[in-house]
Amino acid sequence: MESADIGLQNCDFTRTFSSQSSAPAAPNTLQDLDSQPIWPTLKNPILTYAEDTSIWSSLANEFNARLPLRHLSWQNPLRSSRNSSSTTHIIPSLNLDVKPYSLDLFPKLAPGGLHQNSLFVHIFLVGCEDMEYYKNNVRSKIQEWLNIVMTKKGQEWMIVYISGGAVKSRSGIFNMVGSNSVFDKIRTDFSLKKDRCIQLKLSNNDAKDSEFWSDLFDRIKESLMSAMIQQISQLEEDTRRFEQQRLMPGWNYCQYFILKESIAFTYELAKFYEEALLHYDELEATFHQTLNEQGAPWFHKFGGVETGDDYIDIFSLDRKPYRDLIIQNQITIFDFREYLFGRQCCLILLLESPADVCQRTKTFAVTFSKTLTDYKVSLPRNFKESWIYSLCMQTVRKCDAVFNVLTMPEAIAQVYESLRAELLQMSKFQLDRIGIRIKMCENPLFVDSLALTDSTQATSAETCFISNPELLLAISSIENFGNLYQHITNLAVQGFTASGRFRSALALQSDLAFWYFFRKNYEQASEIWEIMAFKHSERGWHFIEIVIIERLAKCYRELGRFDKYPFYAKF
Repeated sequence: MESADIGLQNCDFTRTFSSQSSAPAAPNTLQDLDSQPIWPTLKNPILTYAEDTSIWSSLANEFNARLPLRHLSWQNPLRSSRNSSSTTHIIPSLNLDVKPYSLDLFPKLAPGGLHQNSLFVHIFLVGCEDMEYYKNNVRSKIQEWLNIVMTKKGQEWMIVYISGGAVKSRSGIFNMVGSNSVFDKIRTDFSLKKDRCIQLKLSNNDAKDSEFWSDLFDRIKESLMSAMIQQISQLEEDTRRFEQQRLMPGWNYCQYFILKESIAFTYELAKFYEEALLHYDELEATFHQTLNEQGAPWFHKFGGVETGDDYIDIFSLDRKPYRDLIIQNQITIFDFREYLFGRQCCLILLLESPADVCQRTKTFAVTFSKTLTDYKVSLPRNFKESWIYSLCMQTVRKCDAVFNVLTMPEAIAQVYESLRAELLQMSKFQLDRIGIRIKMCENPLFVDSLALTDSTQATSAETCFISNPELLLAISSIENFGNLYQHITNLAVQGFTASGRFRSALALQSDLAFWYFFRKNYEQASEIWEIMAFKHSERGWHFIEIVIIERLAKCYRELGRFDKYPFYAKF
């Protein structure tokens, strides 16, 4: 915790943009952070149904009313589990996407034999009670269906025979004896070591019907867990074998990524988010290791030159067909790094840890901005600044939306406020860089100020490469720039103050005073500087103190405050 002796302890703190009272109004494009939480979009495991007649329509309401599945038992160890020796883990609830069976649902085989299985359980619904009709029509349909389903790895299937009130015979009269015979025949025809046939006997007795429905859903849950574990086991074996060949000629990181990400996808579908995140973290580590050892021959080029590349939203992973590009070895390094980082952040938000997302975003912004600097010759001017600004602000928005609906201990909340303020501060630094470059602000204490002012002023053609609407609005006029600059700076000050980081708040308030001074608003600049005028030398920041006192003296001279001007002018 930083020292609290700088006069900021009593500052009122309001976290969200909308209730900020002391800051000027933000530009119209700056959205309120106090919005509904935007959780990452997540797909569900898929259950398909095939049928011999249109029987599903009479079952759909009852079936869907029993979703999501409850209390599923996962019989497989998890590396992320605190009890690594335990092989049983309970999934409280899991929804299904129920879809009619179609060959189009199966993922197409990709180059290199890679594909992503997302179908897990297939059921064939039989409502036929006539033995001859079953033999001549239904049996061949089931066999044709099985010929396809049984060739798919990591899939489970079952045949469900429906009898009772939900089914009518072709003559309109249900024959229970015949139905039993058909069910027995189905079990005989498709008998395997594992019993995959189940009868759903429906009647007008709700209690009995409920028992049969429960039996069916228990079988579905068992089948789903079995299918997912089978898929993971097979994928883990394929991944291990592929990883062992990493130093051999022809090894391809993109293919390895797709295989290992398929494991992460399956864990994510099962709501084991920590386990999924573990695999993405390992993919990131392998990427950097492989990059150091072999370079990046599997990536198309560096990238970052497409329209909108500077306006990043890491929580929106449908802006480009990232995974298809990876499979085809056509993804750029820029797009790949964004995709991998975005997948990690989405999982961390599902784990309800916005502070961790902020910390990772800060680290990613710092490290990847160095890479952007290495490729600055191929990137438009102000690209890096717009990219960092967009990354930080989008992260703050999404994390705030999640944080606002969570209940956290005060200590953890303070950590979040601190990390959030750091991202706002990074965004403010990008405004400094762009503003100094285009002569919309100046700050003699900003570390890059001299280099930026010595460079040629950016032309409209150069700044048009910025696609972030907030920044475009800000650079359209000095008034708009000032509104955004003051707004974000005040938010960062409030965040640092709320988390007890008063020195960081002090530094940002000083920057805000420089902005007021630049705009000849000497009254507001002097109010801020007078509070902190002699506090920097206490920490050895003598140069900063000299710069501030010189400008404070000028403020009083311009304001005609000769009662105070002589005191500061003598320094």
